[in-house]
Amino acid sequence: MVLRKPYAFLIKNFRIIHIIFALILLFVRRNFGKVVTFFSQYAGQTFSSYSSIVLIRIDLILYLAVIVVISFAIMMLVLMKRKEKPIVLYISVLVYYIIILILMFVASNIISSLTRAALSHRNARLVRDLYFLLSLPQYFFIIFAFVRGFGFDVKKFNFSKDLEELEISSEDSEEFEFVVGTDSYKYKRKIRRYLREIKYYYLENKIIINIILLVVVLPLSIYGAINIGIFDKTYKAGSTGRIGAFTYKIKGTYETEFDYNGKQIKEDKKYVVINIEITNNSDQDRIFDPTMIYLSKGNYNFYNHPSIRNSFIDIGKGYVNEEIKRGQSRDIAFIYEMDKRKIFGNYYLRIFKEMSFDKGYWDFNYSKFKVAPIKLERNENPSSRQLKEIIRLDKNVYGDTNITFNNIEIKQSYEYEYESCNQNGCKTYVDVVRTNNPSTHDLLIINYELNIKEGTAFEKAMQDDRYFFDNLLFIEYKLNNRIHLDSLKTKINLNLENMIFAEVPKMIKTSDVFNLVLNTRLEKNIIDLNKLKEA
Repeated sequence: MVLRKPYAFLIKNFRIIHIIFALILLFVRRNFGKVVTFFSQYAGQTFSSYSSIVLIRIDLILYLAVIVVISFAIMMLVLMKRKEKPIVLYISVLVYYIIILILMFVASNIISSLTRAALSHRNARLVRDLYFLLSLPQYFFIIFAFVRGFGFDVKKFNFSKDLEELEISSEDSEEFEFVVGTDSYKYKRKIRRYLREIKYYYLENKIIINIILLVVVLPLSIYGAINIGIFDKTYKAGSTGRIGAFTYKIKGTYETEFDYNGKQIKEDKKYVVINIEITNNSDQDRIFDPTMIYLSKGNYNFYNHPSIRNSFIDIGKGYVNEEIKRGQSRDIAFIYEMDKRKIFGNYYLRIFKEMSFDKGYWDFNYSKFKVAPIKLERNENPSSRQLKEIIRLDKNVYGDTNITFNNIEIKQSYEYEYESCNQNGCKTYVDVVRTNNPSTHDLLIINYELNIKEGTAFEKAMQDDRYFFDNLLFIEYKLNNRIHLDSLKTKINLNLENMIFAEVPKMIKTSDVFNLVLNTRLEKNIIDLNKLKEA
């Protein structure tokens, strides 16, 4: 492709181009000023009047205008470099309006987020001050463009001398061949040369640059460190943060679509479940308010859904306004529902810290924990298990919990002997376990060994082993060409260790499908019981 170098055109139209450039800068200043004014008005509103704020929209033409400014700065930077003229001002224009373009994207995201949640007044004031300060240099660049347009050399107070020095040579408008993908080493060499020149420029003006950095960068760094490290501190998952009367520690964060038995809760929803240890540090019993804690990701905020807490009993116990005794801790599961089509990564859990009244409005401040949920994927292929096989449950939720079914029988009743002792000695007794309705049901007898990992949600909720079996154990059978999956209501005999009993319908004797199913959130474990059916 053959192109013509634009340098001659730029030199011939140097003044008019800069006047047009100045007008574009005025347009950018006027429209960017609307953004600055909006944040100024927003920060000045009270909490109760946020709804009266009319949100603005950043038009596409403003983005295009800034891109034109950046393109112009690049062209003039190349021209002035070729003619060995000062380039610092054009570098400043290029860098500054790249920052302005970034600020416009950020402002657009902030404004769109205000339709879902309000900024705190502290954050609103911070945004207002940042945009106001960064808008001020625009006046300087507008004046600079007009001065160049009228041909005034500020350094020499001469209207024509500065422009005359940009002499046009025959090389400025000659044709050249533009080939894509070749001679990349030339560009790399130019980049290295520019970097060396920047280094030399810094060394020649080191004192002035260091003073500017000291005056500007150091205060901003200190402010940022104080704001992030103290006033807006972010805790990591697993760390402990004391906020108000309570101490919080995130013990586990999970993302799933299924309940504790692997059943999909809602077709178009997924859930982030956070298990938090909350300790009451005050000198009195307190009821924790779960509405003061929410999950956020970008412009999205999610709030606790306690109504479905029973779907997550393997992860933690939901909170229902119970008192937390002074000095005591509670593990609480907070459940957040969201659209499953949205792909998120890390979240921020925001916990209300304090409310302050400043200059006529209330300011709500939150501490935050950064959390990254573990995705709990269900294995849709059932696992076939055998008697005396150690069945290990998933470590993410159950820890190192495992269970072994040593023996399983189906009988009409179960007779056993036990010994009872008192001060007169010991006696042996015989007892029988029967079903409530022997004419319709048989007795399922299970001998097992269950090892529950200490500290898990199941371990804390269990009063006896029945809690585990009643929630996770099922009987699967076929009746009238339809597969049934019935939960087992088990019972334990205190005289018999590691044994449970459950009633099963006699009709299963005619079924060609008869399985004991251990159904967890992530996996379906099946033990075939067909060979146990009595004739």
